[in-house]
Amino acid sequence: MSLTFIRRALPIVAAFLVTGTAIAAETVEIKDCKVTFSTLGRPVLVKIEGKSEIPCKGSLEISDDGKVSGKLSMELTKIDTGIGLRNKHLRENYLQTDQFPVAELNQISPENLKTQLDQGSNERQKFAAKLKLHGVEAPITAGTYTIQRGSKGRTLSASFRVDLPDHGVQRPSFMGVEVVDAVEIDVKFKF
Repeated sequence: MSLTFIRRALPIVAAFLVTGTAIAAETVEIKDCKVTFSTLGRPVLVKIEGKSEIPCKGSLEISDDGKVSGKLSMELTKIDTGIGLRNKHLRENYLQTDQFPVAELNQISPENLKTQLDQGSNERQKFAAKLKLHGVEAPITAGTYTIQRGSKGRTLSASFRVDLPDHGVQRPSFMGVEVVDAVEIDVKFKF
């Protein structure tokens, strides 16, 4: 038996011996996932908003102690800002979706997840994660989320900020309006 196997198995065996049961996990299949984004353009501070025309997808495994594994991915080739030429410039010149067609959120670490799953709440909770965008993975440290329970399941709403330079994305500029470095992202899905 290898030392690596023993190191990996020991916490599971210990949890089983202490609790008398195996650690259960809930697999969450993400449904009806929508991503929207907003930022400001300068010099006139115009608000620029957009969305993904293709729903995000993924699955998450949530252990009884609230730890999360899995990922959420979003296709970038169909993001829409409401102006066709701006979409083309954003996809081709800045996000380079021919080389980097997908953004991925992983290593998700939410606070108070167990309570949120059991009870739901409108009170925003914090989470941290890693976002891979434009081929570069960088931390998300100040994300927030809520989970609401309803008769047809649960809905998660999350918000976080992406700083484009952290991902090697050049600051977008279109028709004299330059985007600020920070983009606010909102994700909403059912499970």
